[in-house]
Amino acid sequence: MAKEGLSIILISDEVPEVWYNCDRILHFRDGTVHAEYQPDSVAQEQLAEVINA
Repeated sequence: MAKEGLSIILISDEVPEVWYNCDRILHFRDGTVHAEYQPDSVAQEQLAEVINA
């Protein structure tokens, strides 16, 4: 779908779900983007540490 220019917003605190289903991950905190990741450049454990901090 991304190749066709389509986007889906997935809101979840389940790291494996986000990591496997997304090609870009935005971490929001207090209404602003706190960090941006791509699953192939960050391990699930690292992502969980950032989200749960």
